[in-house]
Amino acid sequence: MATAEPRERRERGAGSIYQDKDGVYHAVIETGSGSNRRRKNMKAATYEQAVERLAEARRRVDNGLPPTDPTTTTGAWLEWWLDNVLPGTVATTTERSYRANLRNHVIPVVGRVRLSALTAEHVVQIMRTMEAAGRKPKSIALTKAVLCRALSDAVKMDTTGLRRNVASMVRAPAGTGAKTSDRLTAEMAEAVLATVAGDRLAALAVLALYTGMRQAECLDLRWQNVDLDGGWLQVVKSKTRSGVRQVALPAPVVDALRQHRAAQRVERMAAKTWIDADLVFATTLGTRIHRRWILRWWHRQCIAAGIGRRRFHATRHTAATVMLNRGVPVEVVSKVLGHKSIAVTLGTYAEVLPGLQRGAADMMAGAFGQT
Repeated sequence: MATAEPRERRERGAGSIYQDKDGVYHAVIETGSGSNRRRKNMKAATYEQAVERLAEARRRVDNGLPPTDPTTTTGAWLEWWLDNVLPGTVATTTERSYRANLRNHVIPVVGRVRLSALTAEHVVQIMRTMEAAGRKPKSIALTKAVLCRALSDAVKMDTTGLRRNVASMVRAPAGTGAKTSDRLTAEMAEAVLATVAGDRLAALAVLALYTGMRQAECLDLRWQNVDLDGGWLQVVKSKTRSGVRQVALPAPVVDALRQHRAAQRVERMAAKTWIDADLVFATTLGTRIHRRWILRWWHRQCIAAGIGRRRFHATRHTAATVMLNRGVPVEVVSKVLGHKSIAVTLGTYAEVLPGLQRGAADMMAGAFGQT
């Protein structure tokens, strides 16, 4: 007489299998530890099937892959993505923002839906739920963008059952595009540069206005990545996955950075304590300057220059617009700004393009001997 299979079988660190009161087998595996511990429960019709699913899940976990199967839920996969894929690809503050967006707005709505069954209608449901809760269009658009990034990775892995990125099929709410209307005119930029002249961080304003580097890229910049003799610098910590990019420095930026480096050396010798982090823009102790402090500093300079409070990011749009208006090719501007693709540049600065096309048409008017 055959002996009955035990109700539960466990192997330390390898998951477990049990049969519920309805006769359904469950293969259970836990990943992570502490606050990152996740429990994956896979149902099976037979004990043998449960063993196979548990073995496959264990193999995937050992290889750094999600313990997925046809019944994997969207919530389970997003949690795995947050813990295993996202870290290290974005700044720490950005990572916290992504986690909050997915855990507060996405997982509560579609977390129980099988990932392979996720549709564009589910994405719309997420957006409508956020809208009903009083969330602003920009917040809704950001949540959709984060979900889009996570689902893109799910499709690429080709083992999640998701065949297309359904979030990319849904439009973001109106009015959530890049805000470029607060960019500075050439006169405004000149007024700001005149105001910051002599300031301890004058070179920061010069660098941002001439190159369009992001605030975080400026604050993370290190002297080892700056070649003042060659007129170049390398942006190592970039917002995009394009990695390191080189930025050519206009003469005024090179001059400003030379003066800044000389002043920083004097400051360093006079300081009782100096933590050498090799930062171009540092505190009086040599440590990294907090972005909020920089924002307050920037607001003060703008107000003193008579142009009112402006976002620091307005320097980026200012540099981009000036480059485009001066005839710099769009693909070159895209590389200088570190955009993921030229499509991002074209979409962000679409309002500048008609004027450029008019200028191109005027230049072509006499190209073939016609007047």
